Amino acid sequence: MGKRIPHTIEHFRPKTKFPLLAYQWDNLFLCCGICQKKGDNFDEDLLKPDEENYDFDNYFDIKWDTGELIPNLDASEKDQRSAEITIQLYQLNEYGKPNDRLEELKKFNDSHSPEMDSFSYRFFLKAGSL
Repeated sequence: MGKRIPHTIEHFRPKTKFPLLAYQWDNLFLCCGICQKKGDNFDEDLLKPDEENYDFDNYFDIKWDTGELIPNLDASEKDQRSAEITIQLYQLNEYGKPNDRLEELKKFNDSHSPEMDSFSYRFFLKAGSL
């Protein structure tokens, strides 16, 4: 298994641009150090995964041969744009993340009694396991 990227806290809306949200729970997310590098970059179309009707599959597809995320081509133009912005700002296809997804899928498929909550890429595994 590849080296895991350390976790940190991400301010969804950057604290430099939205100082009043700096300590709001709904603006703080556990993330990896790479996602944290988005810094002050923000776009109102960036996807926020705790939104009430958020569903990974509505926004993203997965290239099963590479582990890369791509916008769901069946989604609206606005949703595809949101997916693309999210992929770019959080560098979701960089720094070995696609390979990590594939490793997690293999680990899940090789397990005898998988407990979905114990896997890092639960959203990915739900769609990829057969």
